[in-house]
Amino acid sequence: MLIAWGTATDVAREWSGTVSGMMNTPGHFGGALYGLAAGLILQSTHHNWNILFMGAAVYLCGALIWMVLDAISPIEITSA
Repeated sequence: MLIAWGTATDVAREWSGTVSGMMNTPGHFGGALYGLAAGLILQSTHHNWNILFMGAAVYLCGALIWMVLDAISPIEITSA
C-alpha cells in the first residue's frame, strides 16, 4: 500500500488527500461487498466458479494498468 499512497502524493501533490480518498473509497466498498456478492453469485450459478475467475481477471487487468501508470508527472490543474 505504500506505493499507492506514494503515487497519490507524487501525482496529486497538494490534492493527495482527495486523490487518496477517491482511490480508497471504491476499493473498500468493493471489498466490503465481495463476500456477500461472491456467495450470492455462487449460489445462483450452482457453484460455477468460472464467474468468480472473471473477477480475478479484472484484478489482473488492474495490476497491468498500474504498471504503466505515470507516477512522475503530476496532475496539472489549470484555471479557466
